[in-house]
Amino acid sequence: MFKPIPLEELTNQSKQLEDPRIFAKRDDLTGLALAKKADTVIMALDVLSDSARQTTAAVVKLGMKSILVLEGVKPDHITGNLLIDYLLGAEIHFAKTKEDQGITINQLMLDLTEKGYRPYVLSGSPMFTLSAALAYAEATLELIGQIESQSIDPESVHIYLSSSGKGQP
Repeated sequence: MFKPIPLEELTNQSKQLEDPRIFAKRDDLTGLALAKKADTVIMALDVLSDSARQTTAAVVKLGMKSILVLEGVKPDHITGNLLIDYLLGAEIHFAKTKEDQGITINQLMLDLTEKGYRPYVLSGSPMFTLSAALAYAEATLELIGQIESQSIDPESVHIYLSSSGKGQP
């Protein structure tokens, strides 16, 4: 894992918006992890999930199979993270509800195991939610330190955190 995750100034966006200073945490540079002995990673997330894209990239880089069970319906026009998921080679299933996601994952686990695969459900554990919450806390503390080190006036900072739209008003 690369730490601290870089805080990058977005100068082009700043110019387009009449020069406010805009920064982005480069979560795409957080590094990779590998589950022991698994050859397939299954994740249940939202249709446009950053985590799905990033994990799929990591899984593919490690030579593993990525299966995404995404809550929602397949859009008519595929863009953004979902397009990248497809381009990276993820096997993608859509589920209308969280309950449907669970049913789909259980069936995938049975089918894959019967075929000799060793699947690992990354998002099925309560630790996944706890880890995500802790990651946001850690990122916030890291961001505060980076703001101070770049002599940014903390009184002029507006911070926007988002995960699958959950942080958006």
